[in-house]
Amino acid sequence: MRGAEGADAQAHASENRRGRAARSAWLIIFVLLGAIIAGIVTLATGAGAQTSLSAKLETSGATHATSFAGTTCSAAYESLHTGTHTKQRDLAIGPLGFPAITATGLTVTDGGTSACTTLTLEGTATLFSLTKTKVLVVGQWASSSATTPTFTIVFGFAPVSLSDLVAPTGSSFGVSLSHAWLATTTAPTGVSIEPTSLPSANQAFFTGLSGSLKVATSGISFAGELTTTGAIGTALTDLHIKKTGIQLSGSLSGSVGAFSMTKAPAVTATLSLSVAVTLTLTPPSWLSFPSKAFKLTISGTSSKTWSVAVTGKATVKLPPSTASTTVSASFTVSDSSGSVSVDLSAHMGKIS
Repeated sequence: MRGAEGADAQAHASENRRGRAARSAWLIIFVLLGAIIAGIVTLATGAGAQTSLSAKLETSGATHATSFAGTTCSAAYESLHTGTHTKQRDLAIGPLGFPAITATGLTVTDGGTSACTTLTLEGTATLFSLTKTKVLVVGQWASSSATTPTFTIVFGFAPVSLSDLVAPTGSSFGVSLSHAWLATTTAPTGVSIEPTSLPSANQAFFTGLSGSLKVATSGISFAGELTTTGAIGTALTDLHIKKTGIQLSGSLSGSVGAFSMTKAPAVTATLSLSVAVTLTLTPPSWLSFPSKAFKLTISGTSSKTWSVAVTGKATVKLPPSTASTTVSASFTVSDSSGSVSVDLSAHMGKIS
């Protein structure tokens, strides 16, 4: 009996050892799986990854001492990416006079490289009472070791009426844009934002923009694609101007304080937008447009009207003289009760 009992004890001990070995093997597998998962998570949230936060965008003051003055691009990224995102951040990154504007759902991206020189924050804000306005902040450093960044704040709209972005409210015909961008910067010499040079996650922000966005060192810079319907479309047809891909650019003169979360800014000076166009109109025999290079200009003034003009050079030949005279020509577009007219004026100077 004792021999049988000893054999049973040995068998039980052997079974226990096998059980412990099996549990140890499963434990090792779980540890390895945990390490693999942790590695995947680390890769997913490493350099170039995104996070979401809310921020109050404010002026950086006369010295442009931004929230990240003295900070490298990678350090700024870590500060935003690893910070506490349940609370709103106050970011002094706007130029002098920039009002406080709250942006939410901001994703932070550093381009995914160790040599970080560009940092972006993209989300939405309420601007001019337009909710869900897209906002993109582009921080730029001269090098990965530089500590004096500049920041450009861009607001994007699609589609939008020009009267939603600026006052005056427009004339009897509206000016609409399929895409529009308003921007301001802390850069002392202005900047040119090239969408293809931004992190891939931000490039769709500039869908519809042809080329780069040029932002002046003061005021509010503007770019947009004209929707060529209605009265303006009729006028362009009358002038035989191609109606696709007309990209306007210009600025709103005055302070960046014109930005507001609640209302469109009052234009105390002028909004002036322009684009080069090709005029293919067939004129009468005494008038010609040899260069065909004209400029379409849309201007808003404090009188609460929009003026639309197409200007350039023309050649005039008036009988009985056979000589040709080069003059400044201007087509002015107007709309009266739905009837669109295009009037030509030519400045001939002194006629002797």
